[in-house]
Amino acid sequence: VELSSFRILPPWWGNPIAYSIYLLIIGLIGYRFYQAQLNKRIAESEAERLKEVDEFKSRFFTNISHEFRTPLTVIMGLADRINHESTPIIKRNASKLLELINQILELSKLEANQSSLKNERFDFIQYTNYTVESLSTLASERGIELKTETDFDELFVEMDKQKVDLILHNLLSNALKFTDKGGAVFVQVSKETESVIFSVRDSGIGIKREKLDQIFNRFFQTDLENHRYEGTGIGLALTNELVHLLNGNIHVESEFGSGSTFTVELPCVFIGPEIVVEQKTDHLIKSAQKITNPEDAEVILLVEDNYDVRNFIKQILSNEYQIVVAHNGREGVEKAIENIPDVILTDVMMPYKDGFELTEELKKDIRTSHIPIIMLTAKADLESRVSGLKTGADVYLGKPFNEEELKTNIHNLINLRNSIRKQYGGEIQVNELGNSMNDEFVKKIHDSIIQNLDDELFGIEQVCRTVGVSRTQLHRKLKAITGKSSSIFIRDIRLVEARKMLKNSELTVSEIAYSVGFSDPKYFSKLYSEKFSYPPSKEREIIE
Repeated sequence: VELSSFRILPPWWGNPIAYSIYLLIIGLIGYRFYQAQLNKRIAESEAERLKEVDEFKSRFFTNISHEFRTPLTVIMGLADRINHESTPIIKRNASKLLELINQILELSKLEANQSSLKNERFDFIQYTNYTVESLSTLASERGIELKTETDFDELFVEMDKQKVDLILHNLLSNALKFTDKGGAVFVQVSKETESVIFSVRDSGIGIKREKLDQIFNRFFQTDLENHRYEGTGIGLALTNELVHLLNGNIHVESEFGSGSTFTVELPCVFIGPEIVVEQKTDHLIKSAQKITNPEDAEVILLVEDNYDVRNFIKQILSNEYQIVVAHNGREGVEKAIENIPDVILTDVMMPYKDGFELTEELKKDIRTSHIPIIMLTAKADLESRVSGLKTGADVYLGKPFNEEELKTNIHNLINLRNSIRKQYGGEIQVNELGNSMNDEFVKKIHDSIIQNLDDELFGIEQVCRTVGVSRTQLHRKLKAITGKSSSIFIRDIRLVEARKMLKNSELTVSEIAYSVGFSDPKYFSKLYSEKFSYPPSKEREIIE
């Protein structure tokens, strides 16, 4: 049978030249396929290698950045002890290096996909106004106009507020840095169907056209003759990464010598104010027992002269605390004395009395000396922080502050106050108390009760007159430092003295009851049993 008779073979099978060409084509196809597979394996291997290199670089930058913190701490610490004309330069550059390290760490976190999104519901206009206001002191010091422009009174959104804060703050800081005295920086907010748009426009030095496509590159610096504008190039790179993490877009328009405009568009969910109200209501219902009980609720006094900042702080704290508001330092002192809050939040730059004066006055007043004070200010330089702490402030936070950091500081201060209560919560040993204003306050009350121990009519009103406070002030002060109400604190002093008499005298229970200010021995025995877990008649049996 001839090969050509098989249908499976082509008709030119018997032709050697055609057959050779056919084999050559098959060989070329096979070679191309092999080469493609080889290139694919090489590309995959190279991609894996580049991925490992990137991961190594990310780990390296993260680790080395953390390592930088230790020598920086030493440098900044030693700089505080050096009295030299170069000291301010050392401090300034050390602070810049620390800021750079923090930015590198944030970028490393983004590259390692370790930065997750945490959406919150909030008023975007109110939050923007707060951020702008928090930088107003810095702008004023540099002679720069800073304000917000928008057609909206409120704009409720659901998105990651912390990431938005980093983006807006970086763009504003960048605009202020590159704007000269007498210039202006504006923030404009608008919206599309499914996104919020905000732009930061400045009248600064601008960017050359050929450099516009490089400004978001890491470590990029413009080639300016005036080195006052030097920066690291990290801030805009971080901003760009954050915008992309939020699935948004950022672009810049600039004319050299005439300023720049950075515009950010972020997708978001627009919500009605009623949803935010519902969210707050749900939280309040869960905390109803705490919030609705005036005896147990924790009160925050907020002293702030700016409307937007006041409303922003109230918004983030009102779910957990009762908020009392004062509009200036003088009113803050009055409301602190009137309400005796658990914590005071105060701005520094205010009319009538600034934050330093308010703090110093309240810390010297026996009625308010125990209240922890948090200072919030745009003046976050070391000298200002030290000044604030020297006046008696417990915490000094720079604006714009981190919401979680503020809440954590409040929580820690309240916990610290609760631990101090243990010192006064049991039997008071007057001879063991120190000379602090809290100790003096407790000793004064204790001594007034002891001096009138047998007078059953000597109670809260008489104590208030003795120490010079109102009923509310006495209650709030004692509740804060002892955990007890005024009536229970006074009663416990009488019962403790009765216990001493039972141990050291031959008086009957009834005689002792009359001696410590109780007209009814049975009621005295009942209260004694509640406090010490056994009746007064058994006190001497326990001793024996």
